[in-house]
Amino acid sequence: MFSVALLAFLPAILAKPYPRQATTAADGTVYIHPNGNTNFCLGTYGAYDSAPVDIFDCSTKTAATPSWALDSSRRTFQLNGTNFCLDAGTNIGDGVSMKLWQCYDNLPQQQWSYNSGDQHFSVSTGAECLDLRDGALYNGGATQTWECSSPNPNQKWTLTTAGSGTGTSSSASSSASGSSSASGSSSGTASSAAPSQTPTQQGQVLHPNGNSAKCLDVQGNVQANGTPVDIYDCNGTSAQQWVLNRGTTAVRLANTNFCLDAGTNIGNGVGMKLWQCYSGLAQQTWYYTNDNRIAVQGYGQCLDLTGGRLDNGNIVQSWTCTDGNTNQIWN
Repeated sequence: MFSVALLAFLPAILAKPYPRQATTAADGTVYIHPNGNTNFCLGTYGAYDSAPVDIFDCSTKTAATPSWALDSSRRTFQLNGTNFCLDAGTNIGDGVSMKLWQCYDNLPQQQWSYNSGDQHFSVSTGAECLDLRDGALYNGGATQTWECSSPNPNQKWTLTTAGSGTGTSSSASSSASGSSSASGSSSGTASSAAPSQTPTQQGQVLHPNGNSAKCLDVQGNVQANGTPVDIYDCNGTSAQQWVLNRGTTAVRLANTNFCLDAGTNIGNGVGMKLWQCYSGLAQQTWYYTNDNRIAVQGYGQCLDLTGGRLDNGNIVQSWTCTDGNTNQIWN
């Protein structure tokens, strides 16, 4: 009876992909460049599940410049020197952000093919391609999958030989999340960029809609990744001192290396938090307008007083920028 029961489970067991333990590079180790621009490389800061995969300046290449191990026969696309692979997520489709995930053989979202003719990396069935989101050539420019289109320059990737270096890099990400099971499912995305240094600057308070009794505040004055940013009675503490400029700016907690962060899924209702500052990180790149709105640059989302509530501890959020919305005025 035991043998019969075991045999009943064998199909399910054998159907599961198994994690790969070693880097394989049958086609060599390469740097991957967007549309032939060798000043930028496909890369990631840190090797862990859900680490974002983006592009960054690699005009000067070092041992820390990420490289990739490709194997066309196995269709693997692996971060060299690690057991992490480029992963298109369980719901492959337009607009899915690219990330790393532990490598699993024969996992559809990790099976890539490179066509040297049109210079496309296609995933799984070949309908979706690796795509530079909006053609953004800057540090932290995000990658995604998008329907393959031969003339689309955002889907053209060229390869240069990287040699046999490990190609790993220092860790740097904001609020990555995700989970994986033995079946190889994965979820979660983030963005990344180079960490910035801690400046010494005089801060200023930010009042919601000119209410001088209330200030933008770091909850509990806990200077750590993930601490919520809220509204609180103005009290003159360092938790309420911010450094920012008109125009494109980071919103930095004064005399720290922590910045206001809108999260990896920028959109309505996302609670604001502190995160280590990274230059060029999308969720930390704000625009302070002349009418006192603080918007995530390029996303149409503004720093917003949640529900217009002025009670202490109300965590602020991002929300679609709207003319006349007084919950989005900060002065």
